[in-house]
Amino acid sequence: MDENWSQKVKRVGGFLVVTVGLVAAVAVAATAIIVARSSSSAVASIAAGSFTMIGTVVGAYFGVKVGKDSGQEATDRVVEQAKATADQVAEHANATAILAASLHPDEADAALKKAGLL
Repeated sequence: MDENWSQKVKRVGGFLVVTVGLVAAVAVAATAIIVARSSSSAVASIAAGSFTMIGTVVGAYFGVKVGKDSGQEATDRVVEQAKATADQVAEHANATAILAASLHPDEADAALKKAGLL
């Protein structure tokens, strides 16, 4: 499936937003660690919280991305299957029309009665 311009912008834009957010979180955490460097428990708490937040954001971003991509692939498969089924139905309809047109009028009534359509 070809990506149009807006899809490319969304893909790159989402990655850029997540990257900027993570850089900002790392900057805030680094500043807080520098300010609180005299207390090892404060530094450990800041580091643990920062790593938790970073892991959560990265996991959520890739989880949503994988889910969206999988959903799009499933949608594409369903559309392709529907098109194939429609093509088969059209082929059968054409064959039926050809067969019906080749019947003698006397035989057509008998065939319709046998099919329960008359």
